[in-house]
Amino acid sequence: MPITTGNRTKTLINFLIVCLFMFGFRYLPPIGSITPWGMQTIGIFIGVLYGWTVDSKVWPSLLGIVALGYLPDRTVFQTLGISFTDNLVLTTLFMFCFSAIVEEVGLSKYVANWCISRKFATGKPYIMLAMFCLAAWLVSSFVNLFASMLLLTIIFGKFCSQAGFKTGDKYPAYGAVAIVLACTVGGGIFPFMGQSYVVNTVMEKTTGATMNFVMFTLIQIVFSIVTMGTFLALLKFVVKPDVSLLLRDDDRFACYRDDKMTGAQKQAVGLIALLMVLLFLPGILPVSWGITIWLKNLSVPGAAVLTLAVYYIINLGKEDVVSFPKLAAGINWDLIMMFATIAPLVAAVNAAESNIMPFVVEQLSGILDGMGPITFMVVFFFIAMVVSQFVNNVAVVLAFMPVMFAFGQSLGISPLVIAILASYILNISFCTPTASGNAAYLFSFKEWISSGQAFKAGLVIQIIAMLFTALGAPIIMALF
Repeated sequence: MPITTGNRTKTLINFLIVCLFMFGFRYLPPIGSITPWGMQTIGIFIGVLYGWTVDSKVWPSLLGIVALGYLPDRTVFQTLGISFTDNLVLTTLFMFCFSAIVEEVGLSKYVANWCISRKFATGKPYIMLAMFCLAAWLVSSFVNLFASMLLLTIIFGKFCSQAGFKTGDKYPAYGAVAIVLACTVGGGIFPFMGQSYVVNTVMEKTTGATMNFVMFTLIQIVFSIVTMGTFLALLKFVVKPDVSLLLRDDDRFACYRDDKMTGAQKQAVGLIALLMVLLFLPGILPVSWGITIWLKNLSVPGAAVLTLAVYYIINLGKEDVVSFPKLAAGINWDLIMMFATIAPLVAAVNAAESNIMPFVVEQLSGILDGMGPITFMVVFFFIAMVVSQFVNNVAVVLAFMPVMFAFGQSLGISPLVIAILASYILNISFCTPTASGNAAYLFSFKEWISSGQAFKAGLVIQIIAMLFTALGAPIIMALF
């Protein structure tokens, strides 16, 4: 989009507001027992969240990192080191590189075509939609959420157009919602990817607890199945769209049924399997084994780097290897910059010198006094979910999670329980275009869905997600 004078003026005003928060807040009288260090930290925190919400992801992150370097006993160089060597940043960086290989060899498209070309789905509208959702879920889980969303909604749109559907018809409109929802829940099933990794990183830095990857993934898979199943059931039995155009035995995707995996695609499957083994095996093997200790020391970014190294070693001398510059082109730098801000910012918020968290917990004790653990989580997640409809999801995690972890521990709630539930409920934001990148895409998919339909579907999805959060909380608490 071309930069206009109006855009430049708006950015300049936002820049001045962010600077006022980051560098001027420290001069306000301290709030309660919060120290001047804490006041400066709060100003930086508000400035970063404001900048992310109203203007950009990049310059507020960079400015926030510099501002954090001027806290007492800190330097900018030290803060830069914390920012760009943090597990969250390194993992995201190398996972983007790994996903680029999988995408470049065409594995995403092969999986999508395989799912939607099954003979048993022909002439069965809801089974066909379920197969679209399965393809979206698989590709977003193992490759890339946004690539999955774009690929599957475009194929689905062509499918509906060929069948004779028109803009505003309920089946293509809510079918597109189902596919985007499948991408969303699929993108959150692993604790080392996307929003889930942000939540787990904040948990680790706030409480010192570490997530059990196997348990996390199994629970998120269950959440995915019940969420998708409920939405599709409501579509079929409550919304009841006209699907007569799809009831004839029109085998539109038969041309993909005999497609075979290429050698490069098989290799990509092998690399995915290797990465999963490296990441999940430490949670399965006895902790005292040497291989377990070695794998834990490898860490998530180390596993991704090792998998990339294996790819280039086995493809030495081959002309069709995916070059490293191509991998770098697939990196979402906006996300990297946001994530680089998280480590030093969370550390500053939780620092004893700031006294922010003890003050917040003390204030909340009066408000939440008498609440049980389940009620506390439901109330907090409901508030966070509402806020996430208007504010960036990462910002919501940063604002709510440290408080939830701190207060939750006083109620005897394991940080793992809060992190698992937060990774589910705060990953699903659909009611407004500003709620998430997925919601923005859905509201812009005007070829098939109106803004009103997108809002109504989003509201239903939020109710479903909140319901399963409330039902799942006592069960997950029993497991931890």
